[in-house]
Amino acid sequence: MAATLADTRTQVVILGGGPAGLTAAIALGRQGVECVVLERRAGTSDHPRGHVENGRTMELFRLWGVEDEVRSVGVPRDFLKSVTFVTRVSGIELGRVDFDENSEWLMTDKGAGPAPLSSTP
Repeated sequence: MAATLADTRTQVVILGGGPAGLTAAIALGRQGVECVVLERRAGTSDHPRGHVENGRTMELFRLWGVEDEVRSVGVPRDFLKSVTFVTRVSGIELGRVDFDENSEWLMTDKGAGPAPLSSTP
């Protein structure tokens, strides 16, 4: 007989397999905490949901040993001129954060944290 979710025992249940849920599962699992991720969708999305990893995310990637791999497939830093929030690639622009000389700290190791942001499409 196959096990069902009702038969599953775990320390933590994480609702949602998005970036926050999967990050929580990785972090907990690395600390030996049993967890189950519940996601309403059967598979992954074929469309990008976002691609800018902030400094804190990059710090976690560094801790987990994957920062260099993430950066190797990312957009070169000199291409990172802004972050735009849109309804779809050719849709309505909802907002934009332009990087200028005052926000250069986001792109360097001289920022508020030890890792600059990255953009991985």
